[in-house]
Amino acid sequence: MRSDVMVDVVSAVPRPPTPPEEYPGLEEVPGTWLYQVHDLTLKTLRAREHAVKNTLPHDPRTWSRDDVHRWLHHVSEAHQLPRVFPERFLMNGKALCLMTLDMFVQRVPLGGKLLYKDFQLRLCNAMYA
Repeated sequence: MRSDVMVDVVSAVPRPPTPPEEYPGLEEVPGTWLYQVHDLTLKTLRAREHAVKNTLPHDPRTWSRDDVHRWLHHVSEAHQLPRVFPERFLMNGKALCLMTLDMFVQRVPLGGKLLYKDFQLRLCNAMYA
């Protein structure tokens, strides 16, 4: 190989991150700020879940159409799903019990599995808890 054609491989390797002392003001950011934001988000989600638990009947088999729509809205917000159209679920809790996973996925392609799993968990909690 000719030495005048060789590429400097060392310069192609990315530099390691710059030490924090080169960024003025970085030391002012507390090291646990990310965890604080995460805890705040968890507290908010738990508070919303608690609010929904208090408004929805414990047993999904007794849900009305309005309860089903409230549950759909809550689950889609809590898990940041695309908008779930309540018109696709014009039914009460007993009718939801008869739905299969494929029926949920057919009505809500992005999030149907999650809705099915959440509903089944609530149903099992009502039946066996």
